[in-house]
Amino acid sequence: MLVFLAVSCGEESWENTYHEQEEGPYLRADVTCVTVPAKEVDAAPTDKAVIISSNRAWTAILEPDVEWVRVSCLSGQNDDHTAKKTLVVFSFDKYENEEADRQTTLKLHGDDGLSLELPVVQQKAIPLPLVLQSGVESVTAIAEMPGGAPVVKIFTVTANISWTAAFEPAVDWVSISPALHEQEDREETDVDVELTFQPNASITDGRTTTLVLTAAENKGRLEIPIVQNKKEATVKWVSEPMDYVSSTAGSVTLDFVATAAWTASLENAADGISLSVTSGAPTVTSIDVNFTEFMGPGAVRSATVVLSLSNGVKDRLQVRQIGTELYLDFIDGNQPFTTNIPYDTVVAGLETEYILSCNGSNYPFSFYSATGYKFVTGADGKTCGLMTYKNDWVKLPAVEGMKLKAAEVYTSNMGSSGVKGFALRSTADGANIVSLWVNANSEWCTLNLKDPVAGQSYYLVSLNNTGYYSKMHLIYEK
Repeated sequence: MLVFLAVSCGEESWENTYHEQEEGPYLRADVTCVTVPAKEVDAAPTDKAVIISSNRAWTAILEPDVEWVRVSCLSGQNDDHTAKKTLVVFSFDKYENEEADRQTTLKLHGDDGLSLELPVVQQKAIPLPLVLQSGVESVTAIAEMPGGAPVVKIFTVTANISWTAAFEPAVDWVSISPALHEQEDREETDVDVELTFQPNASITDGRTTTLVLTAAENKGRLEIPIVQNKKEATVKWVSEPMDYVSSTAGSVTLDFVATAAWTASLENAADGISLSVTSGAPTVTSIDVNFTEFMGPGAVRSATVVLSLSNGVKDRLQVRQIGTELYLDFIDGNQPFTTNIPYDTVVAGLETEYILSCNGSNYPFSFYSATGYKFVTGADGKTCGLMTYKNDWVKLPAVEGMKLKAAEVYTSNMGSSGVKGFALRSTADGANIVSLWVNANSEWCTLNLKDPVAGQSYYLVSLNNTGYYSKMHLIYEK
């Protein structure tokens, strides 16, 4: 019976084993190939133990010589040719290559011509499960922050690999920071990602793109839909429905707020009502409604002012003009006044009453002339006028509840010339309240009453001979 000794490198003996006697020289290993199985790329370095058995001395080398594996023992002593076992430890570095194995060979040479080759293989790394994920499934932003500032959205990307970011399709209204993340290891890392949205001025359309995160070496990608809403456009009147209480031409200013460009129009508008502008930017916040002269106390005309946006949003406001003045065409050169006075009639030394019909109402008035005055017609058959003499007068209509504001007299050359004078009096032979002299024909002269009395009749008196006028307008106010 032969005693078989297993000896570790550098030691004489570490175990006694009894077995059948070996015959002849031998050199062998307990494996045919030293193989490190595939491991995940972040696995720790690995050791692999092999037992070399021989009854002869031996040496070993790595061919090719590599740095990624180290062998604990490269020789075995055996001077007495006894059976010995040597424990050889292969220490492998961490291997992260996922594409191919790496390999070398341990070549052993023993006395008496013994040899043995052990392939040494470290299998390629098993890829780690790819982690590339976001804390959001999509990102939606409003059109803008107050004051038109950009909108910022922040979310977290978790990954165990480097990645890049891009938008598909590429757009200029949103940007990302960072657009690149690099890491050396495969530890899961959280990165805060910031999206900056430029203001969206459109009130009809939102906008979209896709944020694509691509893992290094195109090992994976993550798609995140990106949406920016359209601008919430509004337009609204600040002013309340408004009345313009006046018969004279004028305007009212209406205020509103708008968050986008606007247009303005009139609905159901009476003649004589118009707008100062019909469109504008959101920085314009008021509009004027213009009214022409509108006579007739208590008469009303109206219009609806409509503000509109391109997205269909509208707001409406009614405005009215309420007349406060009565405008009587007492004598109108182109359209003779309607009275019961026969033309070319001479009335002398007698106050004669007549009726003026205007605006659906009748207004009594009277004439007086010591020498006689008459209505005449011009050569064109249309123009008419009144010829008076000094101290002749017309007692103007008194209108209940209204004051005579002014009398407008238009002089005309129809057979008379020279200076013409007129006055307004409270009685026919009283003092002049207001008087006016004109030195030309075809000229308006306006006599404005100061502090008139409501419902009172006033007298228009001629101050010289041949006081001729072809038109006279009377203006009353409440």
